[in-house]
Amino acid sequence: MRALKTFSAWMVTDLHNVLNTQRFLMLGIVHPGLVQLRIMKHFTPILEGFTVEKGCEYCVALTVTRFMQSTNVKLRDSVVREVKYEDYVDPDTGLKPDLNYPSLHSVAQVCVRRLTS
Repeated sequence: MRALKTFSAWMVTDLHNVLNTQRFLMLGIVHPGLVQLRIMKHFTPILEGFTVEKGCEYCVALTVTRFMQSTNVKLRDSVVREVKYEDYVDPDTGLKPDLNYPSLHSVAQVCVRRLTS
């Protein structure tokens, strides 16, 4: 679990500078059961409305599965960072951790959707 938390934090490092903003909504890893039930499609508009209401410009998602990545492509999100799991090395230990993802998932992406114009 520590390896996954470290990986997630590493993936979003410096996003404030990349996006040139201090405020954005960060969506993390969603439990596969919720993805399969397509619950996020109901929550996303609510979350985005709340995000704009609070003065945020972007919705950012860390996507770790091919299914979520294809969903973000359909939503026309921009990929601002991508890493292959096989290339990732834990910045604290210098080791290649087992992130416990099935082999059909090969990359993680940070996807961004601009909410305000």
